[in-house]
Amino acid sequence: MSKQIPFVDYLALEPEPHLVANECTSCGARFFDRRNACASCFATEFAKVPLSTEGELRSFTIVAFAAPGVDVPFVAGIIDCDGTTVRGNVVNTEPDAEHVQLGMKLKLTTVPIGEDTAGTTAVLNAANEIGVEAFLNRQIRFDQIHAVNLETLGQISTAPPQTLEDLLELDKISRGAASQVVRRIGI
Repeated sequence: MSKQIPFVDYLALEPEPHLVANECTSCGARFFDRRNACASCFATEFAKVPLSTEGELRSFTIVAFAAPGVDVPFVAGIIDCDGTTVRGNVVNTEPDAEHVQLGMKLKLTTVPIGEDTAGTTAVLNAANEIGVEAFLNRQIRFDQIHAVNLETLGQISTAPPQTLEDLLELDKISRGAASQVVRRIGI
């Protein structure tokens, strides 16, 4: 098996795959991104805490239309992992209302997204994070997530990355482009 590396900083692969949040040492609020100050209480001290690998589906949508090259349908969900909200795709089940139900129990899984020439596999935990985060932060409407994805794809080169470094650079550029789209179309 090739060596795996996480695609995002908050995914740890050892000893078993799990998510790691930055928890405010003052109020206990949790964040996946790096923070200078807590958005809840403005404290500045954080501790890394592992999250449960199991959760409960609190909200979801079955995505039927997506950017070119993205397989549809798929299920984008909001999962409660022992009090911490996690956004991700629901996989390994049929993407329809008969098989996906609110309250269903889920377990973290990782999905390989590609290999570089040395055989290193990158691991992806969630898709369209910028658009979904903007929606959850009430910066855009739900129906604008798709527009963020389409406009970002239209701005980014479609040449496949040849190395892991290329993939990470493409991710950085894509996040920046998506953030600009959110600022432009935001409500």
